[in-house]
Amino acid sequence: MRKLKIISLIILIIFLSACSNVFVNEIHNRSINYGEITINDLNTLTTTIVKKTRDSVIGVSTYTGTSPVNLRLSGTGSGVIYECKAILKNNQVIEDCMATQDSDDVKTYQFKAVTNRHVIEGFYKVEVYIGQDDTFIKNVKVLYQDRKVDIALLQFEYVRPIQPIEFADSDLVEPGNIAIAIGNPYGHEFWGTATFGIISSPKRFLSDDENKFDDSKNEYIQHDVAINPGSSGGALLNAEGKLIGINTLKIIGEDKNERGVVVPSDGMGFSIPSNVVKEIIKRHDK
Repeated sequence: MRKLKIISLIILIIFLSACSNVFVNEIHNRSINYGEITINDLNTLTTTIVKKTRDSVIGVSTYTGTSPVNLRLSGTGSGVIYECKAILKNNQVIEDCMATQDSDDVKTYQFKAVTNRHVIEGFYKVEVYIGQDDTFIKNVKVLYQDRKVDIALLQFEYVRPIQPIEFADSDLVEPGNIAIAIGNPYGHEFWGTATFGIISSPKRFLSDDENKFDDSKNEYIQHDVAINPGSSGGALLNAEGKLIGINTLKIIGEDKNERGVVVPSDGMGFSIPSNVVKEIIKRHDK
């Protein structure tokens, strides 16, 4: 029980860090009664983050085939909306699409999203799934696939606005920070799945086995948040509900301990840092 109270205290301090410096200093300069911190503080924080962001994490479907008449579903993954613009009936473009959500002058909403390159690479057709509305969007354009980093950029249109996820500064991530992953594991039936954990290491450098063009090592955030097939391309969020990484891979395997007993690996998830993603978007999203 004491451990739970201490964890709740840590979460609350992280949550309050978004407030003014004066308020944060007051928190640090006075004693805190552990009895005032309850599990409800943690529940409120995580619930707020998930509600704020899960609509912005989309599903991604890929199809194989040689023409539109013989397509076959090949796989599913996830993606994160990072931009939403409103296109008005007079063709004027409104950069902040949420400012037009009650307007009758909107012709369509244009979105851009980031996913993993391995989710969409080499497939005949890509579709986007909006879980909140149980809707597939068939006209999806692949804007860019990075040859070195496992990142791809998508563009599509939809009938309503969706709030893009705000990017955090991933250089500020520290070991032990809490993190939440949102994605579509094992297909779109489980859209918006949220899992919870901590950052194990803010910087790991690993080779991308899928990269046929460059065998140099890329930067990742290591965490123990549960991710599964279909989570690729989904969001890794901090305690403010901001994006710190794009979930990309997990280490799966078995090894023997010092006694020769086979034990499965677990809790080894990796995400591409948000600052790396921002730089790719800046260079290639023209």
